[in-house]
Amino acid sequence: MPAGLPGIGDPERRGDNRRRCAECGNLAGNGRCLAVARREVVASRTYAPAPDWLRRCEGFKPQPGDPDQRPGRDRWPGL
Repeated sequence: MPAGLPGIGDPERRGDNRRRCAECGNLAGNGRCLAVARREVVASRTYAPAPDWLRRCEGFKPQPGDPDQRPGRDRWPGL
């Protein structure tokens, strides 16, 4: 994650259930979204998200340090 941005456990993010793509296990090292590549999320197959934007995404895959281990489809069923 880019330096200087508050992490999941920081007080500044308390009450905000959005996650950054940089906090997702589906973000590949080349910046591409693996959920899109597997067609789990509708987007261009070469989609490269802005890794530091907060968002809700049905393709979100929590990393081991995330206190909420539910995948995006379960966290945000209305998407």
